[in-house]
Parts: sequence; structure tokens; C-alpha cells
Amino acid sequence: MYCARIAMLSRFPNHQGNIIPIIAGVRMTIKQSIDQGPEAASKYSWKINFICLLPTLTMLLTMRVFIGSDTETSLFFTAYRTTNTTLTIFIQTFTDWGNAVLYGFYGYLLLLGKYKNKPDLFYLAGACLIAHLLIVVAINPFIKAAIGRPRPFDPGPLVHFAFDSLHVSFPSGHTTAMAGLVLPLAQRFGRHWLSIIVLGLPLTVMGFTRVYLNMHYPTDILGGLLMGSLLSCLAWRLIPAMHSSMFAFLLNSATGDVAQPQDQKSGQAANRDHYSHREGRPVVNDAGD
Repeated sequence: MYCARIAMLSRFPNHQGNIIPIIAGVRMTIKQSIDQGPEAASKYSWKINFICLLPTLTMLLTMRVFIGSDTETSLFFTAYRTTNTTLTIFIQTFTDWGNAVLYGFYGYLLLLGKYKNKPDLFYLAGACLIAHLLIVVAINPFIKAAIGRPRPFDPGPLVHFAFDSLHVSFPSGHTTAMAGLVLPLAQRFGRHWLSIIVLGLPLTVMGFTRVYLNMHYPTDILGGLLMGSLLSCLAWRLIPAMHSSMFAFLLNSATGDVAQPQDQKSGQAANRDHYSHREGRPVVNDAGD
């Protein structure tokens, strides 16, 4: 719908050309995407989830077809990394700070919802952070330790419940966290398949960095996508609970809203919506009967 509006605006005659209507249409699309209420977040879309993961899945399939198995991919990037130190510096920076930047963006959404009267963004950020605490901090490390897959730089057999840093390769924790951050944004702000794919690109880069740095196998990244999808779905389902939890209290106390008694609000609504059919037409009766 928004893309059609932008296309229509681009054909609007203007003596300065078509660039001004196009920019206006893009600004309107972004504003309506931000301002859209929480009613659009009623159901989790697995179609959007898949489209957002598509670039990363394509990357993993390309590695499998053109490089080979997990072990062959690890050896390939180990040899490549020694001759491309500049690229390695950039990749190391992204793998260290990529998730942190998105956590900061979620903090911005909390502040935006708190001070700009956008409660749906406040609840979205709160639900995602709670889901991250549950999945990334608690469940995912337990699964990694239980499986006990060794890192690619120290190959060997599985060692279940080793609880050390060498046997926590599957699933990728960085990929799980990034997927859990990107997918809810795609659910909330993705309005077209192209915008959803663009939102999924940071996840693809993160997955590539983990394989490139020899910290994970490609199948570890695939496991991270699965865990991240579950995290995102959990966060989405937590959003309705945010409306009747401590987050609602924090939001109301922050914005200074004072809840009116339910009977008072219902009485005011009844007065506003009361119609009298005298003289054959609806007339608002503010005074009541």
C-alpha cells in the first residue's frame, strides 16, 4: 500500500522534477510505520520471519555448495584470513559490536515510547529485552553446554556438559542474539519484502563473521537462526502481557498519565456517544436524559 502511494507521488507533476514527491512519499511511509499502533502486532508472521532469514540461509547454502562441509569451510576461511588482515579487522569489529548497537537501538525505542507517547514501541522493546534475558542468558548457554560441540579452531568429539569455552559451538550465541533483535523489527517495521530483506542483512553479516573468524561452523549459524526465531516469537507473544504488567506502570508513571476510574470513563463515553432520534436525525445529547 505504501509502495503504491510512493509510486503515485512519483508521477505527480512538479516543475523541479519528481524527486520532491518521492522524498515526501518516503517520509510519509516511515512516519506511518513508526506511528502504527499495536493492533498490527496481533499475530506473529512466519512468512516475514522466513523472508528476513532468507539472505542468511542463502549465504549458508552458498558455502555448502561452493566450499563444502563444515570442516572444509573452516579450513577455507582459516587460510583466507591469514592473507586478508584488513578485512579481518572490520569483521572482528562487527562481531564484537554488532549486537551492542542493536541493543542500544532497543534502548532508544524504550525512550521513544516513554517520552513520545508511543506505548507500542515501549512494549515491543520491553518484551524483546525480557525474551533475550530468558533465551540468550539462560536457555541458550545450557543448550550449548549440553551438546558440547567443540569450536572449529579446536576440533574434536562432543563433550556433553563440559561447561568450558571450547565446547559451546552449537548453536551460535551471537547469531541467536542478532536474530532475536532483527526479527521483531522486521515484524514491526517490515512493510514490503525488500525492506524485510534489508532488515535481515545485519544478521547475515553477523553469521558470516562467526564462520570467518573460525568461531562457529555454518550449521552452528543455522542453529542460531532457529533459536533466534523462537526468541522473536516469544517476544512477540509477550507484548500483550506488557500492557498489564510492571512495564505499563513504568510507562504511565513516566508519562504522568493518571488512570481514570472505569465507571467515570464509561459514563463520559456514554454521554459522548448518546444519540437521540428526535426529529428523525441523530443528535448528540451532551446533557443526558
